[in-house]
Amino acid sequence: MFLTVSNIAHFLMERGILDARSIVGGDFSVAEAGRRCRNFKITRGGLPGLFVKQIMGHSPEHVATLRREAAFYQLVATRPLLEPLKTISPTYVDFDAGRHALVLGLLPQAENLNELHFRLRRFPVEVGELLGRGLGAYHAQAANALLEPVNAQVFPRQPPWIFTLDPATLAPLPSFPPHIGRPMMEMLSRRPDLLAHLHALGREYEFSALIHGDMKWDNFIVHPAGPNGEYDFKVIDWELVDLGDAAWDIACILTSYILYVMLIPPQAGTGPAAEDRKDRTLAEAVPSMRRFWQVYVETRGFGEGAARVFLTRCMRHVGARLVVAVFEALFNRSALAAQAETLMETARAFLWAPDKAAADLLGTPS
Repeated sequence: MFLTVSNIAHFLMERGILDARSIVGGDFSVAEAGRRCRNFKITRGGLPGLFVKQIMGHSPEHVATLRREAAFYQLVATRPLLEPLKTISPTYVDFDAGRHALVLGLLPQAENLNELHFRLRRFPVEVGELLGRGLGAYHAQAANALLEPVNAQVFPRQPPWIFTLDPATLAPLPSFPPHIGRPMMEMLSRRPDLLAHLHALGREYEFSALIHGDMKWDNFIVHPAGPNGEYDFKVIDWELVDLGDAAWDIACILTSYILYVMLIPPQAGTGPAAEDRKDRTLAEAVPSMRRFWQVYVETRGFGEGAARVFLTRCMRHVGARLVVAVFEALFNRSALAAQAETLMETARAFLWAPDKAAADLLGTPS
């Protein structure tokens, strides 16, 4: 059964999530919000809203990632060790394994971090602080999830694919369409030093924390949380959640700042309104990124030496994440594809000189 605007109310009643009174009362509404999945936003007057996610196809990969996401939410809802994740992940409501449909709580008046920064025309330091505190608490406590045997059945311990490239053939890149695989292979083949760094980083990859795996700004949903304009956030789309390396999550966040700035000139347009923006250069993002890192380190309880070692690893992971960004730009035919060579050279700089990259990006001593 494929869910639609017409039949989703019947699905929710069948699952015992809705009753007829909440539908006929006049405050029930459904809006499609699909991207890669069939997504629906349900509002029902004064009652909490719902978000329903159903995968488009039934390929083994898509089924497996949705089941993993649902299992993650179920663990968060029931395991005391994962209590910190309740504050940053959506509320679990229901999962229909037969229909491949996941039901979560809906956040009202929410926007993702890309939308927030573009609307505000700046990089608020308080957002960096919020992210640092949320992720620091999550990584510090969620590492204890490694102690629970049940998690071995849920999390496959798969490093990001960029760390698993075949040294001889660059597989899996040859299996992708020519407009994706061919330019990726050409750019990497011209940079054997970059490939060597990626392979080295893959050998060092740690399975020491529970990580989201895809912490791009589209997956951070920000919503009002106080009378004075305070924000709170949730992280969505936990399809790639796994036991892995916390440095990858941090790298994904820092890379989001870089990619946003690389896209902002065409987004912002021209004219007086564009000139008022305070989100056009990476220098303008430094205070927010620096505050994110400071609060993350404080929340994790790192000493100065441990923080410096971890920061170096995070910078190297930023380099790997930038290579993934090239792949994603080619795959999605996005505007960033025109800057693929620039992204590759930036990735090389992060991998070759991570301490200098940290100084440039966060203003830390090199």
